[in-house]
Amino acid sequence: MEQGARPDKTADFSGLRCPRLVIAIIHTLTLLQPNQILQVTADDLNAPSSVAAWCRQSDHELLEMVESNGRFTFTIRYRPTQPTHE
Repeated sequence: MEQGARPDKTADFSGLRCPRLVIAIIHTLTLLQPNQILQVTADDLNAPSSVAAWCRQSDHELLEMVESNGRFTFTIRYRPTQPTHE
């Protein structure tokens, strides 16, 4: 995982539980350009395993995952699988 990557967008999804958390991440990533970075904060105890598994399955790159005081911060590089239309 790449540490210290600067996010292009941040989002606080505290209070959301999986699968809603992952759905919110998916929606937010679609607002980014390919290879941009999203930093997400969440407090769902299942988030580390859910977000990591989703990133592996969707080919997005989980750059960093940090836990502090029951809150998790995920840094994700957006890697769309389909061409974008400009």
